[in-house]
Amino acid sequence: MRTRRSGRGSVSAVALVAALLLAAATPALAQSPAPTVAQIQADVNAGQAAMTAGKPAEAEPLLARASESAAALWGASSPDAGRIGVLWGDSVLAQKRPGEAGEIYRLALLWLESSAGPDSPEVALALNNLALAVGDQGADEEADALLRRSLRLRLAAFGPTDPATLITSRNLAVTLRRLGRPDEAASRFDDILSKQLAAQPPDRAAIATTLHDYAVTLITLNHAARAEYALREAVTIRESLFGAAGEATLESVARLAEVKAALGRFDDAIAMQRRVLASLEKAQAPPMVLARAHASLGDTLVQLGRYAEAEDQLVRALDINETECECNQPERLSLLTTVADLLLLIGKVAEAEGLLRVIIAERERIEGPTSPALVHELYLLAIAAGERDRGEATRLLARATEVANMTLPAGHIERLTPAAALGAALAADRRPQEALPILRTSARELAATLAAGAGMDKARKEQLRGFQHIYRLHVTAAWDRASGL
Repeated sequence: MRTRRSGRGSVSAVALVAALLLAAATPALAQSPAPTVAQIQADVNAGQAAMTAGKPAEAEPLLARASESAAALWGASSPDAGRIGVLWGDSVLAQKRPGEAGEIYRLALLWLESSAGPDSPEVALALNNLALAVGDQGADEEADALLRRSLRLRLAAFGPTDPATLITSRNLAVTLRRLGRPDEAASRFDDILSKQLAAQPPDRAAIATTLHDYAVTLITLNHAARAEYALREAVTIRESLFGAAGEATLESVARLAEVKAALGRFDDAIAMQRRVLASLEKAQAPPMVLARAHASLGDTLVQLGRYAEAEDQLVRALDINETECECNQPERLSLLTTVADLLLLIGKVAEAEGLLRVIIAERERIEGPTSPALVHELYLLAIAAGERDRGEATRLLARATEVANMTLPAGHIERLTPAAALGAALAADRRPQEALPILRTSARELAATLAAGAGMDKARKEQLRGFQHIYRLHVTAAWDRASGL
């Protein structure tokens, strides 16, 4: 169970990092009795044992004390101080505090670069873990650069098939997907899986993690059936390793339920989502994990028209979000977007609009004005705003289309959706000459995607064919208006 962080926790961790910088520079000035190597090793061993047992809150003070002692005893002259700093950062990141973890990793990286050398394997580890922390804060461009440097060092030190190299490669694939480059991510996942499956003996836990992350990318690429297969395999492996109620198992079951809902298998999806919720509540799971499970169940219930039940799940998700703020901000924004989407579906337009304006402002602050996540959020806000201001709705759709064209692959549903809505809005505003090029370009892109979609699953093909019919109707309507001008 993750303990809730108090407001003082953040201050003390950052203050300790500053104190360690001073101690490393002037270890002889430390006021407390000189620590011994045996004391440092005992704290590290106990901290690592707590991490292995899934108790990062217990590990953190032990590893923080070991880092402080190492700085006092060795300063920045020993790579051991940096190695312990990385372990400390791991314990903080495991508690969903990426900002503090990032500061700790940066300190450890500074020490390791000066003591072990800028191209050492220890530096590669610090770079990899720092990338995870900054990625959890939405800084995916920085994470990409850090991971590429880490991968270069690990390739040089260990070769392309070493587990450490493959971990960094997988983290880079996840980052590429977040950056709106799912084709590159999928190619990298294919390479990672082939290497993991060829290893003797294969690391089944690592394979399951890769399958799970790969499935998320396959969903982005409209390959729901392949994603379902990958997730079923991930669930099977994780159940055998961690049990049916293991945190990793439930993570894959939850994602599999979402895919089943997307494929129209709602009864299976709801049964799986309720199983996940019951297990998470029994295990006293982290609050944000619970909130996302409630939101996912609410999404499925809305698709079945069971709005009262869906609203109950949304209320629970929002209550958790308002009272618990331990999650990283991109994760929180993703949850809130799901809630806003469902609020629109059940007719609570004003509440959805207010929430979406907060989400978009925060998304732009932490991820910039061209974040791929903005496409869906701007589209939803356009729907909400269109109830009272068609002009603003058209402007929002234009921006969503612009960001989608910059960041999402051709044929992606979220790239096609705002373009179709924008074309329809322009035609309705008696601006068919502007509508026709948008609609025709998207229609050609859609036709090319369908023609090249040999590996695309049947459900996605049907979805895209539905869009194709919608585009034809919009083009016809816009042409009729243009002919009447």
